[in-house]
Amino acid sequence: MFSSMFHSSEPNIRMSFILLILLFGLCPRAAAQHSYSDSSRLKDPSYVRQRIHEISDHDLWGSLDLDRRGLDKVGLSVRAGNFRDAATAWGAYWRSKKQPSYLSQTDHLLIDTELLTGVGAFRKAMEQSPEERDTILARAGMILQNTIRPWGDYVIAFGDKVDFNREVGQSGKYGFHYWIWSRPLIMAAALTGDQKYTAKFDQLFNVWYEQRNSITGSIPDLDVVYYELGLGVRNRMFIENYLLPYKERTGETHERMLKTVLAAGRWLYELQRWEGYRPGNWQIHGSYMLVQLALVFPEFRESSEWLRIGLQRMTEHLEKDFFSDGGHSERCPRNYTQATYLSYRNLYYLLGAYGVRKDIKVRIHSSIGRTIEWWIAMLAPTGEIPAINDSH
Repeated sequence: MFSSMFHSSEPNIRMSFILLILLFGLCPRAAAQHSYSDSSRLKDPSYVRQRIHEISDHDLWGSLDLDRRGLDKVGLSVRAGNFRDAATAWGAYWRSKKQPSYLSQTDHLLIDTELLTGVGAFRKAMEQSPEERDTILARAGMILQNTIRPWGDYVIAFGDKVDFNREVGQSGKYGFHYWIWSRPLIMAAALTGDQKYTAKFDQLFNVWYEQRNSITGSIPDLDVVYYELGLGVRNRMFIENYLLPYKERTGETHERMLKTVLAAGRWLYELQRWEGYRPGNWQIHGSYMLVQLALVFPEFRESSEWLRIGLQRMTEHLEKDFFSDGGHSERCPRNYTQATYLSYRNLYYLLGAYGVRKDIKVRIHSSIGRTIEWWIAMLAPTGEIPAINDSH
Protein backbone atom coordinates (compact mmCIF):
# COMPACT_ATOMS: atom_id res chain seq x y z
CA MET A 1 0.00 0.00 0.00
CA PHE A 2 2.87 2.37 0.80
CA SER A 3 4.27 1.88 -2.67
CA SER A 4 0.98 2.87 -4.27
CA MET A 5 1.06 6.21 -2.47
CA PHE A 6 4.05 7.17 -4.60
CA HIS A 7 2.50 6.38 -7.97
CA SER A 8 -0.28 7.63 -10.22
CA SER A 9 -2.87 5.36 -8.62
CA GLU A 10 -2.57 7.17 -5.32
CA PRO A 11 -5.50 9.60 -5.83
CA ASN A 12 -7.80 6.55 -5.80
CA ILE A 13 -7.02 6.06 -2.12
CA ARG A 14 -10.02 7.72 -0.58
CA MET A 15 -9.79 9.93 2.45
CA SER A 16 -13.46 10.81 2.68
CA PHE A 17 -13.47 10.05 6.40
CA ILE A 18 -11.82 13.42 6.92
CA LEU A 19 -13.79 16.41 8.16
CA LEU A 20 -11.56 19.31 9.10
CA ILE A 21 -12.71 22.30 11.08
CA LEU A 22 -9.34 24.01 11.46
CA LEU A 23 -6.26 23.53 9.35
CA PHE A 24 -3.95 21.14 11.23
CA GLY A 25 -6.52 21.50 14.05
CA LEU A 26 -4.26 24.14 15.53
CA CYS A 27 -5.02 27.49 17.02
CA PRO A 28 -1.95 29.60 16.14
CA ARG A 29 -1.62 30.76 19.75
CA ALA A 30 -0.44 27.29 20.75
CA ALA A 31 2.90 27.59 18.97
CA ALA A 32 3.42 31.30 18.45
CA GLN A 33 6.97 32.45 17.78
CA HIS A 34 7.47 35.10 20.45
CA SER A 35 11.20 35.67 20.17
CA TYR A 36 14.20 34.95 18.00
CA SER A 37 17.83 34.10 18.69
CA ASP A 38 20.41 36.87 18.77
CA SER A 39 21.81 35.71 15.42
CA SER A 40 18.49 35.98 13.61
CA ARG A 41 17.93 39.03 11.45
CA LEU A 42 14.22 38.69 12.20
CA LYS A 43 15.04 40.55 15.43
CA ASP A 44 16.08 43.57 13.38
CA PRO A 45 13.02 45.68 12.44
CA SER A 46 14.91 47.46 9.66
CA TYR A 47 15.89 44.14 8.05
CA VAL A 48 12.32 42.84 8.23
CA ARG A 49 10.95 46.07 6.79
CA GLN A 50 13.49 46.58 4.00
CA ARG A 51 14.39 43.02 3.03
CA ILE A 52 11.03 41.27 3.62
CA HIS A 53 8.00 43.56 3.94
CA GLU A 54 9.02 46.17 1.38
CA ILE A 55 11.66 44.76 -0.97
CA SER A 56 12.93 47.47 -3.30
CA ASP A 57 13.39 47.03 -7.03
CA HIS A 58 17.16 47.30 -6.60
CA ASP A 59 17.13 44.58 -3.96
CA LEU A 60 14.88 42.28 -6.00
CA TRP A 61 16.82 42.38 -9.24
CA GLY A 62 20.13 42.40 -7.43
CA SER A 63 19.13 39.19 -5.66
CA LEU A 64 19.03 37.27 -8.95
CA ASP A 65 22.01 35.52 -10.49
CA LEU A 66 21.80 37.34 -13.79
CA ASP A 67 24.64 35.28 -15.25
CA ARG A 68 22.34 32.26 -15.44
CA ARG A 69 21.48 31.03 -18.90
CA GLY A 70 18.41 32.75 -20.32
CA LEU A 71 18.58 35.85 -18.14
CA ASP A 72 20.61 37.95 -20.58
CA LYS A 73 17.80 40.39 -21.39
CA VAL A 74 16.85 40.68 -17.75
CA GLY A 75 20.46 41.53 -16.92
CA LEU A 76 20.69 44.17 -19.64
CA SER A 77 17.57 45.91 -18.35
CA VAL A 78 18.74 45.74 -14.74
CA ARG A 79 22.15 47.18 -15.56
CA ALA A 80 20.41 49.99 -17.43
CA GLY A 81 18.25 50.65 -14.38
CA ASN A 82 15.07 49.87 -16.32
CA PHE A 83 13.25 47.64 -13.90
CA ARG A 84 9.95 47.70 -15.78
CA ASP A 85 11.66 46.18 -18.81
CA ALA A 86 13.45 43.74 -16.52
CA ALA A 87 10.07 42.47 -15.28
CA THR A 88 8.84 42.08 -18.85
CA ALA A 89 12.02 40.21 -19.78
CA TRP A 90 11.63 37.97 -16.75
CA GLY A 91 8.09 37.17 -17.88
CA ALA A 92 9.38 36.05 -21.27
CA TYR A 93 12.08 33.99 -19.58
CA TRP A 94 9.56 32.37 -17.22
CA ARG A 95 7.21 31.40 -20.07
CA SER A 96 10.02 29.77 -22.03
CA LYS A 97 11.73 28.10 -19.09
CA LYS A 98 11.57 24.30 -19.08
CA GLN A 99 10.33 23.20 -15.69
CA PRO A 100 8.01 20.65 -14.09
CA SER A 101 4.27 21.23 -14.34
CA TYR A 102 2.24 20.04 -11.38
CA LEU A 103 -0.53 20.92 -8.97
CA SER A 104 -2.08 19.57 -5.79
CA GLN A 105 -4.88 17.09 -6.23
CA THR A 106 -7.20 16.80 -3.25
CA ASP A 107 -9.91 14.45 -2.14
CA HIS A 108 -13.09 16.44 -2.83
CA LEU A 109 -11.32 19.69 -1.89
CA LEU A 110 -10.62 18.50 1.64
CA ILE A 111 -7.50 20.11 3.02
CA ASP A 112 -4.68 17.95 4.29
CA THR A 113 -5.30 15.60 1.36
CA GLU A 114 -3.02 17.42 -1.10
CA LEU A 115 -1.01 15.12 -3.34
CA LEU A 116 1.28 16.70 -5.92
CA THR A 117 0.61 15.29 -9.35
CA GLY A 118 1.21 16.15 -12.98
CA VAL A 119 -1.41 18.21 -14.80
CA GLY A 120 -2.16 15.36 -17.23
CA ALA A 121 -2.62 12.87 -14.41
CA PHE A 122 -4.94 15.29 -12.63
CA ARG A 123 -7.13 15.70 -15.71
CA LYS A 124 -7.32 11.95 -16.15
CA ALA A 125 -8.30 11.45 -12.51
CA MET A 126 -11.08 14.03 -12.80
CA GLU A 127 -12.47 12.24 -15.86
CA GLN A 128 -13.08 9.33 -13.50
CA SER A 129 -14.69 11.60 -10.90
CA PRO A 130 -17.23 13.85 -12.66
CA GLU A 131 -18.91 14.84 -9.38
CA GLU A 132 -15.64 16.18 -8.01
CA ARG A 133 -14.90 17.92 -11.31
CA ASP A 134 -18.28 19.65 -11.20
CA THR A 135 -17.65 20.74 -7.62
CA ILE A 136 -14.31 22.26 -8.58
CA LEU A 137 -15.78 24.20 -11.48
CA ALA A 138 -18.73 25.39 -9.40
CA ARG A 139 -16.46 26.60 -6.61
CA ALA A 140 -14.15 28.30 -9.13
CA GLY A 141 -17.18 30.01 -10.65
CA MET A 142 -18.06 31.44 -7.25
CA ILE A 143 -14.55 32.80 -6.81
CA LEU A 144 -14.78 34.51 -10.19
CA GLN A 145 -17.60 36.53 -8.63
CA ASN A 146 -15.57 37.23 -5.46
CA THR A 147 -17.69 34.81 -3.44
CA ILE A 148 -15.15 33.00 -1.29
CA ARG A 149 -15.05 30.39 1.44
CA PRO A 150 -12.24 31.99 3.46
CA TRP A 151 -12.32 29.48 6.30
CA GLY A 152 -14.49 26.69 7.64
CA ASP A 153 -18.17 27.13 6.77
CA TYR A 154 -17.92 30.85 6.10
CA VAL A 155 -19.07 31.94 2.63
CA ILE A 156 -18.59 35.64 1.94
CA ALA A 157 -19.73 37.60 -1.11
CA PHE A 158 -17.12 40.37 -1.11
CA GLY A 159 -18.59 42.40 -3.93
CA ASP A 160 -16.34 44.39 -6.24
CA LYS A 161 -13.13 43.93 -4.23
CA VAL A 162 -11.96 41.31 -1.76
CA ASP A 163 -11.05 42.69 1.65
CA PHE A 164 -8.18 40.53 2.90
CA ASN A 165 -8.43 42.20 6.31
CA ARG A 166 -11.97 40.91 6.76
CA GLU A 167 -12.60 39.45 10.20
CA VAL A 168 -13.62 35.78 10.03
CA GLY A 169 -12.71 34.77 13.55
CA GLN A 170 -9.34 34.68 15.29
CA SER A 171 -8.12 31.41 13.80
CA GLY A 172 -10.26 31.95 10.72
CA LYS A 173 -8.34 35.03 9.71
CA TYR A 174 -5.10 33.09 9.71
CA GLY A 175 -6.86 30.35 7.75
CA PHE A 176 -8.09 32.91 5.21
CA HIS A 177 -4.48 33.85 4.52
CA TYR A 178 -3.50 30.25 3.88
CA TRP A 179 -5.24 30.81 0.52
CA ILE A 180 -6.47 27.21 0.41
CA TRP A 181 -9.83 28.54 -0.78
CA SER A 182 -8.14 29.52 -4.08
CA ARG A 183 -7.33 25.94 -5.14
CA PRO A 184 -10.43 25.57 -7.34
CA LEU A 185 -9.12 28.34 -9.61
CA ILE A 186 -5.87 26.44 -10.19
CA MET A 187 -7.71 23.16 -10.70
CA ALA A 188 -10.27 24.70 -13.05
CA ALA A 189 -7.51 26.28 -15.13
CA ALA A 190 -5.77 22.92 -15.41
CA LEU A 191 -9.00 21.11 -16.26
CA THR A 192 -10.33 23.49 -18.89
CA GLY A 193 -7.32 25.40 -20.18
CA ASP A 194 -9.45 28.55 -19.79
CA GLN A 195 -7.16 31.35 -18.71
CA LYS A 196 -9.96 33.32 -17.06
CA TYR A 197 -9.25 31.31 -13.93
CA THR A 198 -5.55 32.16 -13.96
CA ALA A 199 -6.38 35.78 -14.68
CA LYS A 200 -8.68 35.84 -11.66
CA PHE A 201 -6.02 34.31 -9.42
CA ASP A 202 -3.54 36.94 -10.58
CA GLN A 203 -6.08 39.68 -9.89
CA LEU A 204 -6.73 38.40 -6.37
CA PHE A 205 -2.99 38.01 -5.76
CA ASN A 206 -2.42 41.64 -6.71
CA VAL A 207 -5.21 42.83 -4.41
CA TRP A 208 -3.70 40.75 -1.59
CA TYR A 209 -0.22 42.10 -2.35
CA GLU A 210 -1.42 45.68 -2.03
CA GLN A 211 -3.09 44.91 1.32
CA ARG A 212 -0.60 42.41 2.77
CA ASN A 213 1.33 44.79 5.02
CA SER A 214 -1.81 46.33 6.54
CA ILE A 215 -3.41 43.06 7.69
CA THR A 216 -4.18 43.11 11.41
CA GLY A 217 -4.30 40.13 13.77
CA SER A 218 -5.43 39.53 17.33
CA ILE A 219 -2.69 37.15 18.49
CA PRO A 220 0.29 39.01 19.97
CA ASP A 221 3.65 38.38 18.27
CA LEU A 222 2.06 36.29 15.52
CA ASP A 223 1.74 38.19 12.26
CA VAL A 224 -1.10 37.00 10.02
CA VAL A 225 1.05 37.07 6.87
CA TYR A 226 4.59 36.42 8.10
CA TYR A 227 4.55 33.35 10.28
CA GLU A 228 5.60 29.79 9.67
CA LEU A 229 2.33 28.07 8.81
CA GLY A 230 1.08 30.97 6.72
CA LEU A 231 4.23 31.10 4.62
CA GLY A 232 4.48 27.32 4.50
CA VAL A 233 0.96 26.86 3.14
CA ARG A 234 0.02 30.00 1.18
CA ASN A 235 2.98 29.89 -1.16
CA ARG A 236 1.97 26.44 -2.40
CA MET A 237 -1.01 28.01 -4.14
CA PHE A 238 1.03 30.97 -5.37
CA ILE A 239 3.60 28.66 -6.93
CA GLU A 240 1.09 26.31 -8.55
CA ASN A 241 -0.77 29.20 -10.15
CA TYR A 242 2.48 30.84 -11.26
CA LEU A 243 3.52 27.62 -13.00
CA LEU A 244 0.36 27.66 -15.14
CA PRO A 245 0.88 29.14 -18.61
CA TYR A 246 -0.64 32.61 -18.90
CA LYS A 247 0.45 34.91 -21.72
CA GLU A 248 -1.31 37.98 -20.34
CA ARG A 249 0.44 38.02 -16.97
CA THR A 250 1.72 41.55 -16.44
CA GLY A 251 5.25 42.61 -15.65
CA GLU A 252 3.97 44.09 -12.41
CA THR A 253 2.53 40.72 -11.38
CA HIS A 254 5.81 38.98 -12.18
CA GLU A 255 7.69 41.53 -10.08
CA ARG A 256 5.28 41.19 -7.17
CA MET A 257 5.42 37.41 -7.28
CA LEU A 258 9.21 37.46 -7.21
CA LYS A 259 9.19 39.86 -4.26
CA THR A 260 6.63 37.69 -2.47
CA VAL A 261 8.59 34.46 -2.80
CA LEU A 262 11.89 36.19 -2.03
CA ALA A 263 10.37 37.61 1.16
CA ALA A 264 9.01 34.19 2.13
CA GLY A 265 12.35 32.52 1.49
CA ARG A 266 14.25 35.08 3.54
CA TRP A 267 11.84 34.92 6.49
CA LEU A 268 11.73 31.13 6.54
CA TYR A 269 15.49 30.84 6.14
CA GLU A 270 16.17 33.07 9.14
CA LEU A 271 13.72 31.04 11.21
CA GLN A 272 15.01 27.60 10.16
CA ARG A 273 18.68 28.60 10.23
CA TRP A 274 18.89 30.25 13.63
CA GLU A 275 16.13 28.72 15.75
CA GLY A 276 17.41 25.19 15.15
CA TYR A 277 15.38 22.02 15.16
CA ARG A 278 11.96 22.52 16.81
CA PRO A 279 9.74 19.48 17.37
CA GLY A 280 6.22 19.44 15.98
CA ASN A 281 4.53 19.94 12.66
CA TRP A 282 5.02 23.69 12.18
CA GLN A 283 8.69 23.53 11.23
CA ILE A 284 8.01 20.74 8.76
CA HIS A 285 5.65 22.99 6.82
CA GLY A 286 8.06 25.91 6.90
CA SER A 287 11.06 23.82 5.89
CA TYR A 288 9.13 22.08 3.12
CA MET A 289 8.26 25.45 1.62
CA LEU A 290 11.85 26.65 1.88
CA VAL A 291 12.86 23.63 -0.21
CA GLN A 292 10.11 24.21 -2.75
CA LEU A 293 11.01 27.88 -3.14
CA ALA A 294 14.64 26.92 -3.75
CA LEU A 295 13.71 24.33 -6.37
CA VAL A 296 11.23 26.53 -8.25
CA PHE A 297 13.37 29.68 -8.09
CA PRO A 298 17.03 28.64 -8.35
CA GLU A 299 17.65 32.03 -9.98
CA PHE A 300 17.85 33.65 -6.54
CA ARG A 301 21.38 33.78 -5.20
CA GLU A 302 20.05 32.74 -1.80
CA SER A 303 18.32 29.60 -3.10
CA SER A 304 21.21 27.21 -2.51
CA GLU A 305 21.20 28.09 1.18
CA TRP A 306 17.41 27.77 1.33
CA LEU A 307 17.70 24.29 -0.12
CA ARG A 308 20.48 23.26 2.23
CA ILE A 309 18.87 24.33 5.48
CA GLY A 310 15.37 23.28 4.39
CA LEU A 311 16.50 19.73 3.61
CA GLN A 312 18.55 19.62 6.81
CA ARG A 313 15.49 20.40 8.92
CA MET A 314 13.24 18.02 6.95
CA THR A 315 15.75 15.22 7.46
CA GLU A 316 15.98 15.96 11.18
CA HIS A 317 12.20 15.77 11.55
CA LEU A 318 12.06 12.57 9.55
CA GLU A 319 14.48 11.00 12.02
CA LYS A 320 13.16 12.53 15.25
CA ASP A 321 9.42 13.13 14.86
CA PHE A 322 8.13 9.68 14.02
CA PHE A 323 8.04 6.72 16.38
CA SER A 324 9.14 3.28 15.21
CA ASP A 325 5.48 2.33 14.70
CA GLY A 326 5.09 5.15 12.13
CA GLY A 327 2.97 7.48 14.24
CA HIS A 328 3.89 11.14 14.45
CA SER A 329 5.22 12.29 17.82
CA GLU A 330 2.25 14.59 18.39
CA ARG A 331 0.11 11.44 18.38
CA CYS A 332 -2.69 13.01 16.40
CA PRO A 333 -3.83 10.47 13.81
CA ARG A 334 -5.86 12.85 11.69
CA ASN A 335 -4.21 16.17 11.05
CA TYR A 336 -0.67 16.25 12.43
CA THR A 337 0.20 12.76 11.22
CA GLN A 338 -1.49 13.13 7.85
CA ALA A 339 -0.22 16.64 7.20
CA THR A 340 3.35 15.73 8.08
CA TYR A 341 3.19 12.49 6.08
CA LEU A 342 1.93 14.35 3.01
CA SER A 343 4.68 16.95 3.39
CA TYR A 344 7.23 14.16 3.04
CA ARG A 345 5.35 12.44 0.25
CA ASN A 346 5.20 15.72 -1.67
CA LEU A 347 8.84 16.47 -0.90
CA TYR A 348 9.62 13.08 -2.43
CA TYR A 349 7.67 14.15 -5.52
CA LEU A 350 9.47 17.50 -5.79
CA LEU A 351 12.95 16.02 -5.42
CA GLY A 352 12.13 13.62 -8.23
CA ALA A 353 10.54 16.27 -10.45
CA TYR A 354 13.56 18.57 -10.13
CA GLY A 355 16.12 15.75 -10.15
CA VAL A 356 17.93 16.54 -6.91
CA ARG A 357 19.00 14.67 -3.76
CA LYS A 358 18.11 11.12 -4.63
CA ASP A 359 19.64 10.11 -1.30
CA ILE A 360 16.90 11.95 0.59
CA LYS A 361 14.24 10.41 -1.65
CA VAL A 362 15.53 6.99 -0.67
CA ARG A 363 15.43 7.89 3.04
CA ILE A 364 11.84 9.11 2.77
CA HIS A 365 10.72 6.03 0.88
CA SER A 366 12.38 3.66 3.30
CA SER A 367 10.89 5.12 6.48
CA ILE A 368 7.66 7.03 6.06
CA GLY A 369 5.67 4.01 4.85
CA ARG A 370 5.29 2.93 8.45
CA THR A 371 2.90 5.83 8.90
CA ILE A 372 0.39 4.21 6.58
CA GLU A 373 0.61 0.99 8.56
CA TRP A 374 -0.02 3.01 11.73
CA TRP A 375 -3.14 4.56 10.17
CA ILE A 376 -4.46 1.13 9.26
CA ALA A 377 -3.98 0.02 12.84
CA MET A 378 -5.78 3.13 14.10
CA LEU A 379 -8.85 2.79 11.88
CA ALA A 380 -12.13 1.92 13.57
CA PRO A 381 -14.24 -0.89 12.05
CA THR A 382 -16.35 1.83 10.39
CA GLY A 383 -13.28 3.08 8.51
CA GLU A 384 -12.94 6.26 10.54
CA ILE A 385 -9.93 7.69 12.31
CA PRO A 386 -10.68 8.31 16.00
CA ALA A 387 -10.75 11.97 17.07
CA ILE A 388 -7.67 12.06 19.29
CA ASN A 389 -5.84 15.25 20.26
CA ASP A 390 -6.64 17.92 17.65
CA SER A 391 -8.21 15.52 15.16
CA HIS A 392 -11.79 16.14 14.08
